[in-house]
Amino acid sequence: MLPTFQYFGSADSKDLDIIFFVNEIPTSIAQCAVKCAFWSDAYQQLFPTNKTINSNLAVVENGLLRDSFKGNMDELNNSLFYTYDLHVQPHPNHIQKCFVRDVDLKFLRAARSILSHLTKTQHRTLVKDALKGTIQLKFNVLEQMDLNDLDWSNTRLDALEIKKALAFQMGQTLALWNGQEIYTKKEIGQAFPILKPYLDRQPNLDFKDLQTALTQFTQALKVQMQTMQAKYEYKYKI
Repeated sequence: MLPTFQYFGSADSKDLDIIFFVNEIPTSIAQCAVKCAFWSDAYQQLFPTNKTINSNLAVVENGLLRDSFKGNMDELNNSLFYTYDLHVQPHPNHIQKCFVRDVDLKFLRAARSILSHLTKTQHRTLVKDALKGTIQLKFNVLEQMDLNDLDWSNTRLDALEIKKALAFQMGQTLALWNGQEIYTKKEIGQAFPILKPYLDRQPNLDFKDLQTALTQFTQALKVQMQTMQAKYEYKYKI
């Protein structure tokens, strides 16, 4: 029997984002991955879908997330709250309140996420070192990157997926930096029209406008770093 679950994220997403609510999160990443795979398979048997299922685990208490397998607590909690009505849901919304967003944490996570998509380019060693380093080191590497000149031939991901992922992270982070919480591709495309073609996975796009967004991201990060207390990612403080 499936635990209660909830769909979240963009209504027109290529994948199916599902969060399963459990009593506790397993102690190891491997155990969490096994649980996610198990519940995803069980879901597929009950509700067959052609979409790729992206599953997550979370503990909810008094209408707020208290723990999760993947994602920053504040972002995941608020995404579940704000995107609930975008889907036909089998259960009531478990999330009844929102967290105050941690902008520092979003920048830390976004910088790592962006760099992780560059690990198969010709700057692999530089990027790998940055991923293990402080936010200052990540900034230094991102600032000197030119997406137009990168060699993407060794990456295992489709170029359209890479562009979409980069556009989403940069757009969502820049929006939050400007005081706007957005959780769907549609909202990001409205806030940043130059990113919409990448979010829509339009073919034959170069990296010109995406590089413009990366420059805006690094400029914002440079300002944000002036008041950052933490140099590495940390768990959201409730």
